[in-house]
Amino acid sequence: MFIDMKTRLTALALVVLLALSVLSVSAAATEETLFERYIPINQAYSASVNPFSVTEGASYTFMIGTRFKDENKNMTFSDPLKRKDLQGYYFKLTYKGTFGALDKAEMMKAFSINENSYLLAMDDPSVERYANYHKLYGADTIIISIDLYDADKKFVQNVSPASAIMATGPDGEFLTFSMPQNCYNSIFFSTQDNILKPTEDRSSNSGRALHFTVEHLWPEDKGVAESLLASAGGQVEEFKYEFKQYPAVSGKKQYMTNNILSVNEFITPDNTYYQVGHKDGDIDPIVVNKIENVVGYSEYGQVLDAGYTRRSVLTADGTLYGVTTKYEKTVLATGVKQAGKAHYLTRGGEVKEIIGGKTIATDCKAFAEHRYATVIAVLKNDDSCYLGYTYLAAENAYSKGLSKVLDKAKAVVAGGVCGADNKFYRWKEEVIRKGYDEAAWSRGEFIQYNDYQLSLELLTDNAVRVFPNEYFTAEQSTAEEAMTGFVVNSDGHMWAFGLQNMFDMGELGLIKHIFPIYQHKGNGLMDNGNFVGLLPEENSKPYGLVANHCSMNRPKVGQLPVDYLTDVPGGFKALDGYTYAFDNDVNDGSAGRRFKMKPTEFHYLEDKNELFKALDTSTNPVGNLILLPNVARSSYHADNQNGNTILLERTDGSMWMTQIYPRASASNIVAKLGGWECSNAIRITQPTTKQTATVDYVDLVSSGTISTLFNLGGAAEYPETSVGAPYITSDFYTQILPKDADQMYKDGKSFLLLICKQDCSYCKKIQPYMQTAIDREKIPVYGCLDENGSVQFYWDFVTGNTVGTPLFVLVKGKDDVEIYSSAYTNTAVDVVLAKAKAAGIAAGNTPTTPAEPAEKAKIPSDKLSVSEYEWEVLRIANRERHANGLPALSMPAALQDSCDIREKELVTLFDHTRPNGERPYTAIAQLFKHSYVGENIACGQTTPAMVMEAWMNSPGHRANILRDSFGYMGVGCLNKPTKYWVQMFADVEGYTSVTTSAGTMHFASEADLEKEYLVCTDKNGVESYLPIDTAIMKKNGNTYSLALTGRTVALTVGEEKPLVFDDVKPTDWFAESVAWALKIGITVGTSETTFSPNATCTRAQIVTFLWRALGSPKTDAANPFADVKPTDYYYESAIWANKMGMVTGITFDGNTPCTRASTVTYLWKNAGSPATKVSSVFTDVPANAEYAQAVAWALANKITNGTSETTFSPDNTCTRGQIVTFLKNTLK
Repeated sequence: MFIDMKTRLTALALVVLLALSVLSVSAAATEETLFERYIPINQAYSASVNPFSVTEGASYTFMIGTRFKDENKNMTFSDPLKRKDLQGYYFKLTYKGTFGALDKAEMMKAFSINENSYLLAMDDPSVERYANYHKLYGADTIIISIDLYDADKKFVQNVSPASAIMATGPDGEFLTFSMPQNCYNSIFFSTQDNILKPTEDRSSNSGRALHFTVEHLWPEDKGVAESLLASAGGQVEEFKYEFKQYPAVSGKKQYMTNNILSVNEFITPDNTYYQVGHKDGDIDPIVVNKIENVVGYSEYGQVLDAGYTRRSVLTADGTLYGVTTKYEKTVLATGVKQAGKAHYLTRGGEVKEIIGGKTIATDCKAFAEHRYATVIAVLKNDDSCYLGYTYLAAENAYSKGLSKVLDKAKAVVAGGVCGADNKFYRWKEEVIRKGYDEAAWSRGEFIQYNDYQLSLELLTDNAVRVFPNEYFTAEQSTAEEAMTGFVVNSDGHMWAFGLQNMFDMGELGLIKHIFPIYQHKGNGLMDNGNFVGLLPEENSKPYGLVANHCSMNRPKVGQLPVDYLTDVPGGFKALDGYTYAFDNDVNDGSAGRRFKMKPTEFHYLEDKNELFKALDTSTNPVGNLILLPNVARSSYHADNQNGNTILLERTDGSMWMTQIYPRASASNIVAKLGGWECSNAIRITQPTTKQTATVDYVDLVSSGTISTLFNLGGAAEYPETSVGAPYITSDFYTQILPKDADQMYKDGKSFLLLICKQDCSYCKKIQPYMQTAIDREKIPVYGCLDENGSVQFYWDFVTGNTVGTPLFVLVKGKDDVEIYSSAYTNTAVDVVLAKAKAAGIAAGNTPTTPAEPAEKAKIPSDKLSVSEYEWEVLRIANRERHANGLPALSMPAALQDSCDIREKELVTLFDHTRPNGERPYTAIAQLFKHSYVGENIACGQTTPAMVMEAWMNSPGHRANILRDSFGYMGVGCLNKPTKYWVQMFADVEGYTSVTTSAGTMHFASEADLEKEYLVCTDKNGVESYLPIDTAIMKKNGNTYSLALTGRTVALTVGEEKPLVFDDVKPTDWFAESVAWALKIGITVGTSETTFSPNATCTRAQIVTFLWRALGSPKTDAANPFADVKPTDYYYESAIWANKMGMVTGITFDGNTPCTRASTVTYLWKNAGSPATKVSSVFTDVPANAEYAQAVAWALANKITNGTSETTFSPDNTCTRGQIVTFLKNTLK
């Protein structure tokens, strides 16, 4: 089969068992030269690359598109000349000369430079170079013109009258550069056809990522450039590659057969070390290093340089090898007994440094290094233990040498020591700050001086097992705070420990294996860390240890719901055959909250089928290639984004390897491979039934003692791959495996699935009718058994861990699934079958009846211009602020209007400057008052979550989102094929009132609460809005409080209790206010049956009522009052009132009766002391009284009236009924 692919010559072979088909392509040679030849349009792409960022010899990724700008700033591939209409067209490149030899005015125009810049490029000695001058081109820079020709090679138009050859690549690729109208315009000329589809008309800032290695930057010799680029116009060397698919393996499945040390290192059960890798120019990986008879190795590699580490490997003859990430293998020492990261122990008992060979201890029988090898412990032959810093630590710490810390020790491990009496101690480090270098500070440098002290801290008296080489960090923890080991005592009590930290995990039983269930993946705000799973000896359901924002950054342990089978990077494979890992979309606060099936995030395994696939993201019609079946685990995970040689362990114990080629960093190779992003799978070792002897723990007592203490049982077995005995015998019922249901769902098929358990009483009871009904209605039904109670599919089908009743799943297609979880009655079964028939399941047709949409939360689209995407960005932004202890943002119409303007302007000019040259903030209406503003912009992200992740991963954008001076945010999303996003921020002085879209602050349920939104009014009368999201609210009983700028609001959930006070009648003028105060928790009655509405209210009571009404805001201010004690009920409210400026002085006088003047003054100050014209209505309120404005404000806002038409009675005391009424009117 021959396919004409124009100038690219490719031969691709796919071998499936014994069948062979070859794709072969040929191309005619051409005699054209670089500067007088035609380049097919499908080999040219616009490129968003800044010439200042290009470095010779560097390898980097940039974005490509199919549009470029001509000298008039027109988009040549926009209407009417679209790329799809230009198929078969050519670019013609014509050599014009060198920069210095061509017309000066033409060069200045082509590169948008002034006279001074031109003279600098020409190296004119009379021109002074400024400090940050970057020379991009010079007098000898090669200049070409670029013209567009049709399929018959007839001239169409000029594209660029003068462009420079900017950079060349090793395969004949090159970039040109010009700057029409001061706009970067780079065109990438590739040797590949159709990196983008012919129909993809993309601007350069939203195209596809492409990898490019700069072979030569700004070439100045025409002959050199022609030589470098000659391959682009001539015969392309034929490329052949065979993809092979291997048959499945049979027999008993094995897991964790080999000891995988890293992404490309492992040790076999026969103690042979392998390092695999890849050499430039080759497609397939190879074994680069092999060491036999291995008896020890360093758990971690020693860093020799940036990105360059060395692992120590010890053989039985005492030879210590060093193997580096550059594939070097050297002999480090001989006569070695124990290997470490930075040290080794000789057979003569000396502990030596690997670098330099210095002896640091003698007469030793063992040693242990900390993970970072900065601390070392040695165990002497007399069982004494010494501890100290190594040459990798600070010089002043290293110079102290080793000190005895224990007279009798049984074992030393990384991070800890076990005494002869089985007491276990962790190494404890104390850092003592000793000041800073003042001279350096005067020079603008900061040098901190520290002293370091090591000691032992007792963790437990009766240790039985220790895991010394683990790693657990909380979210955004420092390396020094990391836990590097775990210890278990005879009661099953467990501790995690590190140099500067420890955590009591409680009783978990005897743990036999620890594995990472989340691995650090970058600089994102959420979930950075190395969380771990802990597998107990007694059962196969592991524990998860988590410490992140959902657990308030405190470690939390919880048992996970599915049975463990084997490790995979970032998670584990369960007995149900699926891979589980943390899910970043769930946020319920529990220790297991993020533990969910994640099929392909961490590796390429097709989980249930255990297939390793070569993923195809190109337009190649061949599709995905099943590369290797029966893969138990791989070493691939999300951090391998730049490509690696990775390991594939099959269920027969054999080890294989493949080379990963991500398109972003290896586009040339991916194109040659037909779009597939990895090489063939290549076998390294033969199948074996042996298991590695390596374990990740050290037992501190005998195995017999452990068995007696913990009464160990047998391990769980992997279930047979059988559908089990049929639940129903019917021509219309087919029992299948969960993987088969998954595949039908992924294929977009419509079907009815029945999930049941053989031992479920409800399932047994309904089984006869189920069979009768299915036969009667002739509805085809598929069935799955869930005997482990942990089966999960690609849709979330049940809340909880088990299926307690028969469960129907009506699948109408992808993302269209209906769940019926109570099908244990005849009526329920009939309803489901009727719905299936209505959906066309019986006839096998694609359903046409859409599912009933779930009720959505309200958005204020009638109040301001806001879409669901924009509203969701606000919700996510507020979660980010809440995680960082900041008040929530609200959305005013003025900022939304400005974002509507800016999102359209970004299409024309993607910059923080408007197309008219003004700053972006001029888009905000002048009547909108603000002191601080900020803007974030983005392009190309398709969802709110994606754009927020991009912004939070960028320091400048993140700073705007988390700036505490901002209280308002607008969001814009131009919903085009390429989305443009904008956030506009501003400050808010504070809110005078907050209510909800429902007009009430009380709701029957949390679900009802989250359907509404908040309506906030600031001191200038500006209304703004934000989603009600309980994830950013503090819950106390039935009250949810939310922190806003300068204010905390409280909402309540639950049944409203009727008034039960004998002294409050429904007809009383204060009855409604009393009910309101009780509902939101401001106060309670003076007894179970009385409220005492006419009792005098004290200063302490009014301040406390107001403080509670605002959500009991916390303050870290010191207590200024001599008469307020921590035991007083008003302790916190009094300090808060002082901080807010309501009450001053050194005494609070809490029991002083509160007057009407004092009450309105407190409320006025809480509102921000708004300027109000003093009223002359009341004759007893002098215009110069300190409370005059407060009285006028209260009157204007209908908080209270006078005691008569002409009097306010400022000195009269307030009653409890009056106070709650004042508060209700103020906070309405």
